[in-house]
Amino acid sequence: PYHGLADRMNTEHEKLRAEDFTRYADSVVDIARGLGDHVTMAGISCGGLITGWAAQQRQDIDLAVLISPGFGFKAIPRFWTPLMAWAFRVFPNLYLWDDPQKKADNPRPYNYLRLSTHALGQILRLSRSIRVLAQRKAPAADSILVITNDPAVDNIATDEVVDLWHNRWAKEVQTYRFPADLGLGHDIISVDDPKMNVAVVYPKLFELIDQ
Repeated sequence: PYHGLADRMNTEHEKLRAEDFTRYADSVVDIARGLGDHVTMAGISCGGLITGWAAQQRQDIDLAVLISPGFGFKAIPRFWTPLMAWAFRVFPNLYLWDDPQKKADNPRPYNYLRLSTHALGQILRLSRSIRVLAQRKAPAADSILVITNDPAVDNIATDEVVDLWHNRWAKEVQTYRFPADLGLGHDIISVDDPKMNVAVVYPKLFELIDQ
């Protein structure tokens, strides 16, 4: 929701709410289930969170694949994350450059140039809701695959949710972490950034998802 607009400096995505993400998740799973007998849902970053919510709530998902999910961010200390999530939602919206060095000259054509703090607050709100659900009940999806790799998101926060799923509910949860020496950034599926090394990343993702 509010993504895919041609104006990369638009302000539409500050309208995002966690409920928009969950409605979107329900919609895509409904469509996928209507088209096939097996549903694999995969998402990266915020999309990984959306996939995590769907894994928690939708029993008609055969495999949920969370790639670098944003359960927390290293730029925000874990102790302060609940407070910052609240502050981002209630204080006036600000825009943060996606690339603070290149700013408006960021060459990647497929993403917005700035991130809304209101949207970030809603992303963290969604993260919190998944944690609460994971504490209360087992995930509904048949199986879950969690792939982590990068320094931008808080992998410890992700591991805590995985532990809830695996240890408390004895759910089938597979994990894979790309080696640090690959030097990958956050957007590991980006084909126009040589640092992402898609020649290594893509075959591994296909291997993990198709196994």
